[in-house]
Amino acid sequence: MDLFDASFATRRIAVGGTDIHLRLRSNPGKPALLLLHGYPETHAMWHALAPLLADKYSLVIPDLRGYGDSAKPPSLPDAANQSKRAMAQDMAELMTALGHPALPRRRPRPRRASRIGSASTTRRAS
Repeated sequence: MDLFDASFATRRIAVGGTDIHLRLRSNPGKPALLLLHGYPETHAMWHALAPLLADKYSLVIPDLRGYGDSAKPPSLPDAANQSKRAMAQDMAELMTALGHPALPRRRPRPRRASRIGSASTTRRAS
């Protein structure tokens, strides 16, 4: 039984040394929205919410590496390719492959004091 209607295309895209399975609902001119599942879920967790978002966004609904219908690459000795960092990199590459490049990282501005005062509690004799 398919939980998504025919407007949600099924795709497989190679990223980060693995194949990612996803549902894609393209909506030209609308911003992309990447919907990620948690553990131990799959993309199917979004089946009820996705139709409600479909008119406002282009939806990208993947299975993370090793989950659902996405491939699971063989683990490295340090398991780095199964890490959250590897999964995040997969999603960045996936969005770029779909024509939604990642936004540039912003460096936080250093905080500046608006006032400089003294915390001294000693009093001078007058």
